[in-house]
Formats: sequence, C-alpha cells, structure tokens
Amino acid sequence: MIEYFFARQQGVLMARVTGVYDIEAMASLDSFVAKFVAANGPVRALYDFSEVEQVTVPESRMAERARQPSIAGGQRVMVAPRATGLSQARAYSEQQSDAGQPVIGVVAKLEEAYVLLGLNYDAKFEPVRSV
Repeated sequence: MIEYFFARQQGVLMARVTGVYDIEAMASLDSFVAKFVAANGPVRALYDFSEVEQVTVPESRMAERARQPSIAGGQRVMVAPRATGLSQARAYSEQQSDAGQPVIGVVAKLEEAYVLLGLNYDAKFEPVRSV
C-alpha cells in the first residue's frame, strides 16, 4: 500500500510504502509522482519505505529504474526498508550515481530524512488522495 502526503510550505511530497514493494507498486509510485509533478511542479521527495516487509522487484528492474531520470525534480531522500536494510537502498543510489543521475539520499530512520530535507518535526503533511 502507498499513501501520499504533501507539505506545501516546504514543497515536500512524501510517499509512505507499506507491505510488499513489487513491480506494480513501483509503477504506481512513479505514475503518481509524475502526475503530481505535472500538476504542481517539481518537488522535493521523501520516500518512506521503513514499513516495507518485502521487496520483490528484481534487481535488474531496480537497476534499470536507477538509470532513469528523477521524476520528482528536486532533492530526494529514501528511508530504507527494514526488511532489506540499507544495503539494497544504497546499491540503488550507487547505480544512479554510476548512470550520471542525481543520487537519492538513503537513511535508516524517518528522523534522519527530516534532517537531510531541512524539515522541522512539526512540518504539516496533508494527505493527497488523487492528482
């Protein structure tokens, strides 16, 4: 499941992913972010995968996605899935770097993501149901 939130004042779109992250979830996330950016302009993005229990996207597909340009357009930070730890998320970031793409920041905790994005803990994220 993926839930979306937007902190308008800070210009940060947050996607909170839970459960299984599979190819369909990846496509859904990319599609939502693309539509959101088309409607609202480039944003900074916070991808919270901390509650992901399993990642079933094949490594080859993750590498292919890493070589593609960022959809959000601004700074991006990912909270790594506890299920796979930081290693898989950092490998994705390294693949982006190798492809000449802006890398995504990878952290272990949501609090660390807030720090990287310069957010206060009272940042007001409002639910986004559709775009």
